[in-house]
Amino acid sequence: MRNLLKKVKKLRDRDQNLKEAKRILEEHLKTSNTKERMLIIKKLAEICLDLGEIQSAEKYFNEAIFLAEKLKENLVLADLYRKYGYFANKYHKNGAQEGLGYVATSLKICNCHPKDPEFLKVKASALAAKGNILYDDKRNKEALKVYQEALKICRKIGFSEREVTLLGDIANIYISEKELRKAEKFLKEMLLKAVLYYKHSLPAALCRLGKLKLVEKKPEEAQMWAELSLIVSQHGGWKREEAEAFELLGEIEKKKKNLKQAKNYLKKALKIYSNLDYYQRIETIKEKISKL
Repeated sequence: MRNLLKKVKKLRDRDQNLKEAKRILEEHLKTSNTKERMLIIKKLAEICLDLGEIQSAEKYFNEAIFLAEKLKENLVLADLYRKYGYFANKYHKNGAQEGLGYVATSLKICNCHPKDPEFLKVKASALAAKGNILYDDKRNKEALKVYQEALKICRKIGFSEREVTLLGDIANIYISEKELRKAEKFLKEMLLKAVLYYKHSLPAALCRLGKLKLVEKKPEEAQMWAELSLIVSQHGGWKREEAEAFELLGEIEKKKKNLKQAKNYLKKALKIYSNLDYYQRIETIKEKISKL
C-alpha cells in the first residue's frame, strides 16, 4: 500500500499526471481491504478535486469519511475533515460557514491528541485551512491570528513544508492590508525556508515576490522574480509551477501594455494547465485571455 501511495504521489506532485494517478487508484480499489480502500478513496477525492470532477470528489470524500469513522482511524478522519472543509468552502452553497464547521471537527479530533506530532501536523494544516477560508471571506484579522497559531505549531515540531506555505499565506494578508514591507519580510523568509527545506515551494516563493513587486508598480523587478521562477520550475520539471510563472509574466506584460506578449505568455500557461487537466486554472486563464 505504501508503494502504491508513493507512486501516486510521484504521478500527482512530480509528473503531474492526474488522470494516470486516478486510473491506478481506481484499479486498486477492486482488490483492497477496507483500510486500504479508505486511503485510496481519500486520495481519489483529492485528485478528482484537482481534475474539476466535483461530484466525484464529493462522493469520494463522503465515502472516505464514512470508512474512517467506521474504522476509528482518527488521524485520517481529522485530515479528511480538514480537506473537506476546503472543498465545502469552494463548492457548497453556504461555503464559508460549512467549511469552518468541518475544519472545527478536524481540530476537535486533533485536540484529543495534544502531544502526538502526527496529529499536530494535521492541526497545523487544519488551522491553515481555517485561515484560508477566513481570508476568502475577507476576514483578514481573524485569518492572520489563525495563521500565526499554525505557524507557531510548525516551528515547534519542525513541520517545514507547512511552515513555508504559511509564510506565504501571512504575506498575502499583509498585501491585502497594503502593508507591503511586512509582506516582503515574510516572502523573503518563505524563500529562504524553501531553499533550505522544501525546494518544491521555491517557484511559488519567487512568483509571490514578483506579484508583490507588481502591486508596488515595479514591473521590471516583478519580471526578474517571475523569470527566476520560470527557470527554477523548468529545471525542476515542475509543470504546474512553470504555468504559474508564465501566467505571472502575462500579467506583467499586461501592466506594461504589451498585450500581444501578454497573450503569448497566457497561452503558454493555458497549454500547460490543459495538458495537466488542471481544471481550477484553465477557466481562469481563458477568462484572462478573453479580456486582453
